[in-house]
Amino acid sequence: MSVQPRVVRGVGLLLAGAALQSLFSGVLALFGSGLMLVGWFLLGSYLTATPARHWKVINIMIRLFGFVATTVGTAFIAWAIYYRLHPERVQLDTNIFIGSIFLDFFLVGGVAVGIGLGFLFAPARRPDLGDHVLSDRAMRLLRGLPKNWARPGVPGREFRTWWTGETRSPHEPSRGL
Repeated sequence: MSVQPRVVRGVGLLLAGAALQSLFSGVLALFGSGLMLVGWFLLGSYLTATPARHWKVINIMIRLFGFVATTVGTAFIAWAIYYRLHPERVQLDTNIFIGSIFLDFFLVGGVAVGIGLGFLFAPARRPDLGDHVLSDRAMRLLRGLPKNWARPGVPGREFRTWWTGETRSPHEPSRGL
């Protein structure tokens, strides 16, 4: 399998832009932002060339965001516990919103973990395979439909992979969440 030149250019521009942003300030950092934007565009136009590939990438990004948010939230909760066990380590000039740095860190961590788990446990959506973009609950809320209204289910939805939403054989064992 050969690597597309668009992918090589996209990765190169991303790396060059990140280097300019981290090493310089001012105009060169802004130029680095532009390079990163063009690099993302080149990669995105290759990765999302077909609807199937587009929705696979979207579902993978949703899962990765869920992992990152859960990890960051867990780190905030760990710092909250650390500051609760060692209050002498808290600097006096630290900005506190609620009145306790423990509560501040714990609430931010709890919200981040909740959002991350929501993204991790959300079902993979694949409109190219017949899935609906909005859930039945959202449709009822937006259109004022009765509470017992529901669309017919998509056949084969229970045989989708967690990571990308690809259809798998009903005889294949489930891997993942």
